[in-house]
Amino acid sequence: MKGYNVVRKKIEDIVVLVNSLKQEKAKLLEEIERQKEDIKSMEGENKTAKKIVAEAERLEKEKKAVKERLRVLLDRLEKMKV
Repeated sequence: MKGYNVVRKKIEDIVVLVNSLKQEKAKLLEEIERQKEDIKSMEGENKTAKKIVAEAERLEKEKKAVKERLRVLLDRLEKMKV
C-alpha cells in the first residue's frame, strides 16, 4: 500500500507539473501573438515612414527645380530692365 501511495503522489506531482507547463505555454503563446501584432504595427509604421521620406525627397527635388526656374526668370527680368 505504501508503494501505491508513493506512486500516486508522484503521479499527482507530474500532473501538477504538466498543468503548470501548459499554463506557461499558453502565456508564451499569448506573448508571441502580442509580439506578432507589434511587428505588424511596426511594419505599417515603417511603410508610412518610407512614404513620408519619399514624399519629402520628391518635394525637395521639386523645390530645387522651382528655385532654378525662378532664378532663370529673375535673370531674364534683369536683362529686360537693362
